[in-house]
Amino acid sequence: MYGRTFWSSAPVRQGWPLTVTKYPSTAPTPRAHITNQRTVEVLRDLGIEDRVREIAMPAGLMGTNVWATSFAGVELARMMTWGEGLDRRSEYAAASPCEMCNAPQNALEPVILPECA
Repeated sequence: MYGRTFWSSAPVRQGWPLTVTKYPSTAPTPRAHITNQRTVEVLRDLGIEDRVREIAMPAGLMGTNVWATSFAGVELARMMTWGEGLDRRSEYAAASPCEMCNAPQNALEPVILPECA
């Protein structure tokens, strides 16, 4: 399940298009956005990893989480996330040949949907 659209590669590879969603179209706004390594591996197997990477923020730019009282407020905490800290980068690299990325759902769905047709 990726956000609100269920997508299965098995029917696609058999020639049976399948998209199951309660909405009439793709997401109009960004919702889910972190695309983990295993998902990128599936996208690679399906031959669309490069197209997804064209619309995604690379992993190297998504490594800092900040907690603050507001956008311009007092910063409460900051930590490296998504394998971007020096202590975690090698673990993520060893776990998969694919790097995670940040592909907002409203940008990702239009890349995936043609593969379902």
